[in-house]
Amino acid sequence: MYKLTIALMTFNRLGNALQVIDVVSKLIKTRSDINFLIVAEKVDDPNTWERLNALQQTHWFELIDGKGKGFSGAFFSSIIYSNSEYCLHLSDEDSIYPAALDDLIKSLDISNPDLFVCNYEINKSPSKPIKYRSNNSGIILFSDIFSLYHNPGMIWKISSSKKIFDLYYKTWAERFPQLLLYYPHLLLALHLMPNKKSFFYNKTISYQMRFDQNQHSLSRNRKYSHFSSRILQYFEIEDCLLFLKNDTTLNERHTRFYKNSLRYLHKIFFMYVITHFSSSNMNRDINYTHGFVSYLLPYFFFRKNFFRIKNFFAKLFYLLQK
Repeated sequence: MYKLTIALMTFNRLGNALQVIDVVSKLIKTRSDINFLIVAEKVDDPNTWERLNALQQTHWFELIDGKGKGFSGAFFSSIIYSNSEYCLHLSDEDSIYPAALDDLIKSLDISNPDLFVCNYEINKSPSKPIKYRSNNSGIILFSDIFSLYHNPGMIWKISSSKKIFDLYYKTWAERFPQLLLYYPHLLLALHLMPNKKSFFYNKTISYQMRFDQNQHSLSRNRKYSHFSSRILQYFEIEDCLLFLKNDTTLNERHTRFYKNSLRYLHKIFFMYVITHFSSSNMNRDINYTHGFVSYLLPYFFFRKNFFRIKNFFAKLFYLLQK
């Protein structure tokens, strides 16, 4: 069995995929501990699939069909079909630092983690990379939930991840569709974190070096990172934590972890709302601001039972409209 699988997930960006494949293929020729797997779309992106299928004659990698299940399907397929102890995902916009892999392998041997969250960079200028995620090495706490939104740079233990996937995937699909669609790694991390074997790793393994148009099908203001989607994600995270807190199959340590996570989530609720509202285009659009104050905020407050605050904002908005 290999120690690490590097899993490339690609869709409709053949040029990008070929650049990643060239780098990783050269890398694995010099190593016996690293495997290479690619998840592409046979039906939805046949041009890429046919090219990669032919490329297997000269480059060593395993090609897996994502079967039209999007990022979530590619994410789980790469874990399920990885013939290794750990899996590192690359998007077709990413590249890798080969020189960092020796230390990574040693650290995996020493720590035996369920999850390793590495540093991650955006490399628009090779001389001045932007630190997208910069960690201090150490255990991942319940208050680090929102440091796990970004999957690139995360390394997953296959055995632990497969076990969680088998037990909970059906529940995720039924109860947390927004998270499963865009942030399946966050769902998986919430299950692994209470084991106290999930760590931040203060080194950069992969980085973004290509910047292309997003491939998600979007409607106005419903991009997965837009304000309304972020709020839906917040409530699904809350619902997931409530579900796990009440899961009688889990031990006391897990239950305590989820209780603490819920307290933290409720504590930062308004900061979370304000942060994502201020960073969206909604705060500059009177139509969306009207809808935000008239409908979304009262919904938040009803849910949290903050009736007096809801009424205050309703009256304030009424006065501003005069």
